Amino acid sequence: MSTRAIFWAIWSSLFCAVGEAQTIDLYFPAPTQRPMLVTVESLLDGSIAVESGNFDWSDDFEYTSEIIFIDEHLELAKDVEKATRHYIRHKALRNKEVADSPLNGVKATYEYLKDDKEWAVQLADQRALTGGLFDQLLAHTVSLGVWVGFPEKVAVGSKFDLDLGLLTPLVIDADGNYKSAGAMRLESHDLATGVAKLKGTATFAGDRIIDETRMRLESKGAIEMDLQLRDQHIAAIRYEGKLVFKQARGREKVSGKADHTFTIATSVKSERIEQYRKRKPRFRIRRVRAPKLGVGVKLPSYWTRIEAADESRVFVRTVEHDKGGATIDMKFIGGDASYQPGGYLDQIYVSLKQDYPTLVQKKTKNPLGRQEGRVYYIPKGKGSGDLIQAEVYPFKGRFFMFRLTSKPKAYPAALKEFKNAKKTLGRLTGKKR
Repeated sequence: MSTRAIFWAIWSSLFCAVGEAQTIDLYFPAPTQRPMLVTVESLLDGSIAVESGNFDWSDDFEYTSEIIFIDEHLELAKDVEKATRHYIRHKALRNKEVADSPLNGVKATYEYLKDDKEWAVQLADQRALTGGLFDQLLAHTVSLGVWVGFPEKVAVGSKFDLDLGLLTPLVIDADGNYKSAGAMRLESHDLATGVAKLKGTATFAGDRIIDETRMRLESKGAIEMDLQLRDQHIAAIRYEGKLVFKQARGREKVSGKADHTFTIATSVKSERIEQYRKRKPRFRIRRVRAPKLGVGVKLPSYWTRIEAADESRVFVRTVEHDKGGATIDMKFIGGDASYQPGGYLDQIYVSLKQDYPTLVQKKTKNPLGRQEGRVYYIPKGKGSGDLIQAEVYPFKGRFFMFRLTSKPKAYPAALKEFKNAKKTLGRLTGKKR
């Protein structure tokens, strides 16, 4: 071989080596038997308007949330997936008022049943979730492990598309109909730390229920991601963009926009994770809005709404499930409150007395107006089955019922929370001008 040929062979070898060093494998599988601590902090700051034909409303919408959870895949194969998620903290503020999620403190075990082709969820510590929250837990199965399918062999400085749909439930709390994507660029890779840095633009879209209205949330902005390739996990995500509220389905017209920012940080350090596992949940009092009834009320964050067949709003107590269930429901009942409402309330008592001989009636202050209401209850120990305390008030020319139904063992704690909630029951203002 000539000297010239030897030179070019060496040069080509060096060039290929340099080229290969600049190509990074970003892909890593979702790990099993390794817990990961995840912190998600997000902010929406804007306004929203809903026209339903029943109760139109619009308002500023400043929503901040902090979610801390521990994820761990126990099994992960083609036909088997089993994982746990422990929500250490799930707190939020809406327009400076507490808006914590009932998922706070929940420990859930997820298992995909291949024969049924669906997920099963088991809860620990006597927690009970129903209706929409179970749907939300199931919707979040795609985000277990906070994993994204990154590509193999990406050159530093090159661009690539990335499916971000698996992160959507975390960043806009969507419960379905995801459509998210990223256009990314590999900025750098640090051989010493194993960190690869990505920058680009992202869109996140999904459906979510806000104040009884299902709406479409669509966000677009700039995103940065730090991948820890040595430990094989997403170390951090930073996002800043603009979000719009749109009509999803149904007759409600939805509009609005907001600044949207969020960060995601993770840790796989076992000592730190174990410290968080030992934390007990802290529950705060949060405001619940029922726009279609025109009222709002404050309840501990472990009360959550369940679906009802009629127009009533029903909330269930999700802690101490071993003591039995307790529900609080609100709805309008029959009758014209514009004419002698006191007489009608007395007729209710006479009617109920036939079925419940030990029933007691008392007058009570009306939190929704000036006219007196009534309390109907069975003294503890004098009835069988569920214990009930029902209150009825004249409101908007109709009669509004605020009622507690509880199993005997759960009744003392639930009644205390019911009475405290009544102190916060009030009218909602309508559409702002």
